[in-house]
Parts: sequence; C-alpha cells; structure tokens
Amino acid sequence: MSSRKSEDDPITRFFMMIAIVIGYIVMFLLFVAAVVTFVITVLAIFAWHRPIIMGPITLTPSFVRAFVKRGLAGAGMMIALFLFLLLCVGIEAGENPFTDWRPWVIVALPGYMLGSTGMEILFYVLRRWGQKHLPQVDDTEDDKHALPSITPVITGFSYASWMDEDARR
Repeated sequence: MSSRKSEDDPITRFFMMIAIVIGYIVMFLLFVAAVVTFVITVLAIFAWHRPIIMGPITLTPSFVRAFVKRGLAGAGMMIALFLFLLLCVGIEAGENPFTDWRPWVIVALPGYMLGSTGMEILFYVLRRWGQKHLPQVDDTEDDKHALPSITPVITGFSYASWMDEDARR
C-alpha cells in the first residue's frame, strides 16, 4: 500500500493560497513604486533648475538631481549584474543577447526604480531610526549651476492715489 495521497492536502492548498496572496501584494507594491518613480522623475525634469513647491512637499534641484543620479546608477548596476549572470550561465554559440534592446530595458527599469525610489525609502527609514550616517546633499553645489532667478525691473511706476485721480480730470 502506498502512502502517497492522490488528492491535494488542505494544508498544502492553504499555504499555496497564502503564497499567491503574498505574490499579488508584492506585485501591487512594485507597481505602486514604479508609478511613484515615474511621477517623481517627470517632476524632476521640471524641477531641474528651479524648485517646485506642491503643498508641504518641495522638490529642490539638489534633491531631484540626486534622485535621478541614484536611479541611473541603479540601472547601470542592474545591467552589470545581468551581464555578469549571463557570463556565469554561459551564452550558447549561436545566441547573441546584444542584438535586441528589449531585455536591457526590462532589466534597467527595475534598476532605476530600486536606485531612486528604493534608496529614498531606505534613507527615510534610516532617518526615522535616528541614523546620522546618511549622505547629506549639499544644496549650494547644485544651486550654483541652476538658472539665476530673474526679477523684473519696472521703471516709471508708482502707486496711484486719490489726488492723482483728481489731477487727471
């Protein structure tokens, strides 16, 4: 007599359902992180030279430049990791993974997301826990490359008074 059950065990089904639910939660959180990364990157384009103030949030040029630089570094590191794994696995003689650009984009986008948004989340958590060893962004270094603010010069302007109204009549 065999001890193998032909039917699925209810405990196995339960743990499989838990794993599926956790997988969907992780996919949803990664989607939200991708949308947040995309929105901040688009806002970074507009805040590259001048700060953007949106309610309590201020995007300074130094912040958005550091955000984009970390994202590009993350994308580069992910591509380097992918190349290293290709070399470890071995490439068949007839295959050339460098002819198609799509796998590189699929690899670079999560790297950008991890490098930019992932590092911001990590810095936030470390600040909340009171770590003092975080990289500080020097605002003066990036602000000297920013466009100068232009103050309009208006000549020959003075505020009117009631006496001017009577003098004009």
